[in-house]
Amino acid sequence: MPIIFGRYWNVVYENSPEVVLKDKVIMQNMRILAKNTYDKFYRLTYLLNNIKAVIILWQLFL
Repeated sequence: MPIIFGRYWNVVYENSPEVVLKDKVIMQNMRILAKNTYDKFYRLTYLLNNIKAVIILWQLFL
């Protein structure tokens, strides 16, 4: 299971969404977390596709 990291805790403890949206530190952490999540899954997808291609090519040449 891939683990995605941000700069700080990935949990928000606030009373309302308006407070969260005004907090610059929380919003910056969520942006970094979203970017890291995208990057991790993009790399994982790329790796799995390459492994699949190698397996297919290996079977063709056997």
